[in-house]
Amino acid sequence: MTPQGQGLFGAVTFSCVDAGPRGGIPNGTAVVKVNSKSGDAHVDGDPGVVVGSLGPVGFSEEEARKHGAPPGINFGYWVLWDDRPSLPVFIAGHRLKTP
Repeated sequence: MTPQGQGLFGAVTFSCVDAGPRGGIPNGTAVVKVNSKSGDAHVDGDPGVVVGSLGPVGFSEEEARKHGAPPGINFGYWVLWDDRPSLPVFIAGHRLKTP
């Protein structure tokens, strides 16, 4: 990762935004997976690090139910999982927690 929060992974370039100043989990924060679903590549307790985010996004109660998220303000995050440290994976914020 460069100091500007940009990285090159294979042929894919992405830009990371830090949600910390907007009330989300800051870049560089250690997280673990929660609320796993059948077929997920990562299960509850798998460790990773936040490297970027999208949001905040406001969900109505109906939208939240549809997506399995809590109503209100939500974020999505790019996470580097410890078992795949060169592949950022996007995940909904309600499926992460800080240890």
